[in-house]
Amino acid sequence: MMRFTQPTLQMACAALFACLSLNSSAAGTSIQHRLMFFEYGTGANRLVELDAAGRVVWEHIPPSIAVIFEVLPNGNVLYAYGGKPTGVREVTRKGAHVFEVTRDKKVVWKWENHDLIKSLTTVRVVDR
Repeated sequence: MMRFTQPTLQMACAALFACLSLNSSAAGTSIQHRLMFFEYGTGANRLVELDAAGRVVWEHIPPSIAVIFEVLPNGNVLYAYGGKPTGVREVTRKGAHVFEVTRDKKVVWKWENHDLIKSLTTVRVVDR
């Protein structure tokens, strides 16, 4: 298994942001994006948010391997894990888990069902 060190992550992020900057400069705009992604292989799996300069501004360590997330309008982050997603062995081997966490890393809402949902591919809030 390939393991990345923190400097490797920083170099990869710097390269990514350089490419994004080149593309936006070529178009005559100065678009800058924040990125959020799940990172694996450098210790605990974590959800990471980078600012436009590639600096880590927020991170959250989920209780298991997770690949699904959504930033909600209130700034909280909804993420899910559970079942056996493609290519991943779920640590809990139970059913679906969905969490909403604040930027202070507090769980403010959760849904768990070990009988109804065996595996997740996506999750979205659909309040109307």
